[in-house]
Amino acid sequence: DNLFMRVSNLHSHNAPRVNINKTLSECVQPYTYLAKEKGIRLSIETNISDNKKISGDCFRIKQIINNLLNNAIKFTDSGYILLSSTLINENSTLHITIEDTGIGIAPEKTNLIFDSFNQSDTSTTREYGSTGLGLTIVKKLVDLMGGEITVKNKLGSGSCFSLKIPTKEVQNQAITDNSEKEKPIKQLKIPKDIKLLVVEDNLINREVITAILDELDLPSDIAENGQQAIDMLQNNQANYALVLMDCQMPIMGGYQATHIIRNELAEDKHTSIPIIAMTANAMKGDREKCLSAGMNDYITKPIDIELLIKTLKEWLPHDNIKPL
Repeated sequence: DNLFMRVSNLHSHNAPRVNINKTLSECVQPYTYLAKEKGIRLSIETNISDNKKISGDCFRIKQIINNLLNNAIKFTDSGYILLSSTLINENSTLHITIEDTGIGIAPEKTNLIFDSFNQSDTSTTREYGSTGLGLTIVKKLVDLMGGEITVKNKLGSGSCFSLKIPTKEVQNQAITDNSEKEKPIKQLKIPKDIKLLVVEDNLINREVITAILDELDLPSDIAENGQQAIDMLQNNQANYALVLMDCQMPIMGGYQATHIIRNELAEDKHTSIPIIAMTANAMKGDREKCLSAGMNDYITKPIDIELLIKTLKEWLPHDNIKPL
């Protein structure tokens, strides 16, 4: 599948150590306010020790959970959302469930929800908004890690997504001896005056991208659509060194925003600021479309960490990139 050709294979014997309880808490935190606003009880249950770490791909696990939590919040108007975790099969499999009391899915539609070419219900899409490629991405990521995902639900009474991801426990001694390896992607060291502008309307994608940039010690500001990005560039308070630009956004998309940045903003430096497209599309001709719109480069979502690092190295000023 072209969409995932570039996904890095971080889930290996050299995969980073994951504190799963900390990871789950970090996933839930952005949704706490949204759940409170809707009167939904959002909670975590686990029988995994706080001190236990496993070998796994923290960023992919977060992407999966964030996508599922986002849908649970969207489709649940009352009741609860429960995120649970346990280790099964003598600690070799991580089992995560996301249960909600939302609208559920019609039984005959259950087998279609992971297919990007099908919507479970067009009336639901109109009322609540589409899940887009979210569940398709979840299924692909789970498959890449050698896991499985299933869903049990009752229309009108909620859904329960169940993830089983192969992993292994990391012994305490190994954690101590390899503590420096817990930051596998910290490969850039950028002076404090460098800042990026991330233009992305989706909350999940913003959380993932900014988390990666934080690990790289790259400060960033957020714009939720192209018009906000243009306004922030015109104000020019941060003197951004690079723009990560989503292509499909409400109000103003990435292609139109890039055209305005390149052709209509007053200051000359906007004509040369690197703009990197971020898109879930990876069809033939999409890269050419981005480049012809005035973007400098193109990366697909979900974000491939190694490709992102390589792209940043290429387009950030060379004098500002130093090895650790």
